[in-house]
Amino acid sequence: MKILFAGNSITICPPVPDIGWFGDWGMAASTEENDYVHYTVKKLNEIAGPVEHMSFNAADFEREFECFDFDRYKMRRDFDADIIVVRLIENVDPKKLDELDFAGALRDFIGYLNKNGNAKVFCTGAFCPNPKGDIVVRKACSDYGYTYIDISSLQGDIKNTARSEFKDAGVGAHPSDLGMAGIGCLILESIKSHIV
Repeated sequence: MKILFAGNSITICPPVPDIGWFGDWGMAASTEENDYVHYTVKKLNEIAGPVEHMSFNAADFEREFECFDFDRYKMRRDFDADIIVVRLIENVDPKKLDELDFAGALRDFIGYLNKNGNAKVFCTGAFCPNPKGDIVVRKACSDYGYTYIDISSLQGDIKNTARSEFKDAGVGAHPSDLGMAGIGCLILESIKSHIV
């Protein structure tokens, strides 16, 4: 089984020493093994392995979705995943959600990554409260046949964030190990219901 994770800094972020981030995995997780990608892959390996995975940061798509060149992600497309997990919405300008068709852009983005059109697609809502963004992603899932994963149950509990672990507020707003496990658990349960 091959799984492609497309997300933003919660999925994978290279080191940014100026803000106190030195990892090269999901931002604010204490180790690579503790981010939601590796949590999900480890559990799936135990249930339905072997699992091969690839993850990438698509925050540029979030910020430029109305004019984005998908060929920047050709290597990810060529991975030819069986499952695609999309965890994007936090970096989309709220004004653009009112004025532009993010749901359509998300469909085109996923369509590009879904090389043979056979991958099962799962999209999560936002980790930080974003009701408008969640509505748009949920609608895209409904309109285009993807599975929506509601992670709003993780919002509002400061223990799910890393605010006490980093001086930089931006890094600290990301999921703690507990929050990462929460995201991974919700993704895992949704995938299991479709493959097991």
